[in-house]
Amino acid sequence: MSSPISPSFWFYPFFWAFLAMIGWYLGFFVVGSKIFGKGTLFGIGVVALAEIPRIILPLNQGVTVFFPLSAQQECNQRTGW
Repeated sequence: MSSPISPSFWFYPFFWAFLAMIGWYLGFFVVGSKIFGKGTLFGIGVVALAEIPRIILPLNQGVTVFFPLSAQQECNQRTGW
């Protein structure tokens, strides 16, 4: 049985950016709320959710899916060189 998530999904940069965005949004709850601010494990999880995708995103090679040509190659194609 195949996995519902394709392996290339993990290389999709917007997935990691979305996870980082959720982590930063939850960070406001940790800082601005007495209830969420008391939970140490919640705070650790939020920091991990905000920071781990920011570490993985630049290491991810999936960006080449969206930008397959370098700027020089694209310029060469447009000018006919």
